[in-house]
Amino acid sequence: FAQCRESDESLKLVLIGVVYDAEYFTQIKNQIKALEIEDSVIVITNLKFDNPVLVNAYAAAELFVLPSHYETFGVVILEAWAANTPILCGNVGGLSSFVKDDENGLFFDTQSDSDLSIKMLKLLSHRPTYKRIQEGAKQTVQQYSWSKITSKLARIYEEVSN
Repeated sequence: FAQCRESDESLKLVLIGVVYDAEYFTQIKNQIKALEIEDSVIVITNLKFDNPVLVNAYAAAELFVLPSHYETFGVVILEAWAANTPILCGNVGGLSSFVKDDENGLFFDTQSDSDLSIKMLKLLSHRPTYKRIQEGAKQTVQQYSWSKITSKLARIYEEVSN
């Protein structure tokens, strides 16, 4: 984010999450201070998944970054897509089963700060890419509606019971 902010000082970073590791959270706060970006970073902790602030944050975001080095399924990706927010994530864990690079999201190298900032700036500054990713995500997230999931589950139960 600090690298991206050099290109556009109006950018804001909102970090949202539950604090499971106080020491790691302190490291994050210290890094924000060391980079002198406190005025551009908002930290919101310990929101429950059904809190309206979380839903509003997804909707207000220009993009969503999932920086995980490992991820099982990545429900947060679906939540961002449901809010029509383009995503960036690493090609880790189960994410590649539904995120398609440069179609409904962008993958970045989780070991490279510069790759992440390049991809963030690409989405923020190149509207055709932004719109293409946004449209691909909109189409993909429809496959994960509760009605589609329950229909698939019902078919599986029917197949197993026969």
